[in-house]
Amino acid sequence: MVRVSRINSLNVLMNGFLVGQWHNFPNGATAFQYADEWLATSWGTSDLIVVATATASF
Repeated sequence: MVRVSRINSLNVLMNGFLVGQWHNFPNGATAFQYADEWLATSWGTSDLIVVATATASF
Protein backbone atom coordinates (compact mmCIF):
# COMPACT_ATOMS: atom_id res chain seq x y z
CA MET A 1 0.00 0.00 0.00
CA VAL A 2 1.34 3.41 -0.98
CA ARG A 3 0.80 6.38 1.29
CA VAL A 4 0.12 9.61 -0.54
CA SER A 5 1.76 12.69 0.97
CA ARG A 6 -0.48 15.72 0.98
CA ILE A 7 0.27 19.37 1.39
CA ASN A 8 -2.69 21.11 2.99
CA SER A 9 -3.17 24.73 2.02
CA LEU A 10 -5.36 27.41 3.50
CA ASN A 11 -6.18 30.64 1.67
CA VAL A 12 -5.83 33.67 3.94
CA LEU A 13 -8.09 36.61 3.12
CA MET A 14 -8.63 40.06 4.59
CA ASN A 15 -11.81 41.91 3.68
CA GLY A 16 -12.24 39.58 0.71
CA PHE A 17 -8.72 40.12 -0.66
CA LEU A 18 -6.32 37.20 -0.93
CA VAL A 19 -3.35 37.85 1.35
CA GLY A 20 -1.60 34.54 0.75
CA GLN A 21 -1.58 30.84 1.48
CA TRP A 22 -0.65 28.96 4.64
CA HIS A 23 0.85 25.55 3.84
CA ASN A 24 1.09 22.56 6.16
CA PHE A 25 3.55 19.89 4.98
CA PRO A 26 3.48 16.16 5.83
CA ASN A 27 6.69 16.46 7.89
CA GLY A 28 5.04 19.02 10.20
CA ALA A 29 6.65 22.10 8.65
CA THR A 30 4.50 25.12 7.89
CA ALA A 31 5.01 28.07 5.55
CA PHE A 32 3.19 31.23 4.54
CA GLN A 33 3.46 32.65 1.03
CA TYR A 34 2.16 36.14 0.28
CA ALA A 35 0.08 36.56 -2.87
CA ASP A 36 1.58 38.81 -5.55
CA GLU A 37 -1.71 40.74 -5.70
CA TRP A 38 -1.44 41.49 -1.98
CA LEU A 39 2.14 42.72 -2.18
CA ALA A 40 1.13 45.05 -5.02
CA THR A 41 -1.36 46.86 -2.73
CA SER A 42 -0.53 49.60 -0.25
CA TRP A 43 -1.67 47.23 2.52
CA GLY A 44 0.95 44.69 1.54
CA THR A 45 3.73 47.28 1.70
CA SER A 46 2.68 49.29 4.75
CA ASP A 47 4.90 49.96 7.74
CA LEU A 48 2.57 47.97 9.96
CA ILE A 49 4.37 45.17 11.78
CA VAL A 50 2.26 42.35 13.14
CA VAL A 51 3.73 39.79 15.49
CA ALA A 52 1.60 36.72 16.00
CA THR A 53 1.89 33.13 17.01
CA ALA A 54 -0.62 30.53 16.02
CA THR A 55 -1.18 26.83 16.12
CA ALA A 56 -3.07 25.38 13.22
CA SER A 57 -4.46 21.91 12.82
CA PHE A 58 -5.50 20.63 9.43
